[in-house]
Amino acid sequence: ITAYNQAEATHVYATTASPVTLSAPGATIGGTTMEAGNNARNRALLRGQTVGSENGIWVFTGSGTAMTRATDFDAWTKVPGALVAVEEGTTGHDTLWLSTADLGGTLGTTAITFSNPFALALLAANNLSDVANAGTALTNLGATTVGGNLFTILGGSLAAASTNPP
Repeated sequence: ITAYNQAEATHVYATTASPVTLSAPGATIGGTTMEAGNNARNRALLRGQTVGSENGIWVFTGSGTAMTRATDFDAWTKVPGALVAVEEGTTGHDTLWLSTADLGGTLGTTAITFSNPFALALLAANNLSDVANAGTALTNLGATTVGGNLFTILGGSLAAASTNPP
C-alpha cells in the first residue's frame, strides 16, 4: 500500500506553525532566513495559517513582497497525500510532513492540514547522521529485521514496513 502521493514528494527550506503574512512576509520563517531567488532557500511549508486554506508550500520572493504558491503545490490534485521534507530551520529542521487533506477539495477554499506521523525526533535524538553502520541506526530507532523484512516497534506493537512499496 502506498502511504503517500509519491509523485508529490517534495522539499522545502523551512516550515512554521505560526501564521505568516503572505502579502508581506518577514525575512525569517521558522527561524530561518529565507533567500529570494535562491531556489534551494526560498520555499517554505506554512502549516499554521489563520485561514487553513492558506497552508501549503509557498515561495519567498522577498521581505515585504507577496509570497506565491509553489508550482508543485498549486492545484488541489497535488495536495492530498503530499509528503514534504524540511531541510533547515530552528523549528522543523529535518522533519517530514504529510498532507492529511482529503481528495475533492478546492485550492484556496478548503483547509490544508499536515501531520508529522514520522518518528524523526528519534533521528535527531540519536544523531543518526553520525552513525556509519545501518544496523546500529536501526537498533537506535528500535527497529529490527526478520527474514530480510524491516520491522519497527510502534507503541509496543510490531509493525511491518516494506522497503519496496508497490
